[in-house]
Amino acid sequence: MNGKPLDSEERLTTAFNANYKKIKNKRIEEITEDDVRKVRYDLLSRGRAAKTVCLYISQLRTYSFFARDELKLNPQEVYWKGLIPKEKELPKTTERLTKKQMSSLIEALNDETPQVRNLWMLAIFTGMRKSELFRLKWEHIKWEKGHVEIVQPKSKRPMKS
Repeated sequence: MNGKPLDSEERLTTAFNANYKKIKNKRIEEITEDDVRKVRYDLLSRGRAAKTVCLYISQLRTYSFFARDELKLNPQEVYWKGLIPKEKELPKTTERLTKKQMSSLIEALNDETPQVRNLWMLAIFTGMRKSELFRLKWEHIKWEKGHVEIVQPKSKRPMKS
């Protein structure tokens, strides 16, 4: 937990109760795949990174396998592969700018030409990728609605920003 070993039952209990709120009162044999999905959703909705959620779900899988193999309990079948993405499927971590760094960037953009400044500001405030920005045409801008249509996004479906 936070890079420190869970060396006491109290710390383990605290960590378990904090991260597995949806199932903390259930026995391992009572935990269903739906319960694991709820835990996953709860962790993601509380802002946990995908890799962190993956680690917590993997930990649940380890508990389940230990209960089955060592304690001879009968946990419910869970399709773990559907809940735990492979490492290469996880999103790459991107570095986020601090408020001070963002202020410095915006201040530095004031010294640029209006075209460069506007392009960067559009990227900053919409989160558009470079390739999406460079594909923009005037007809993709919906002035009356305040939308920008993103053509050929990485997600392969049309989006509006």
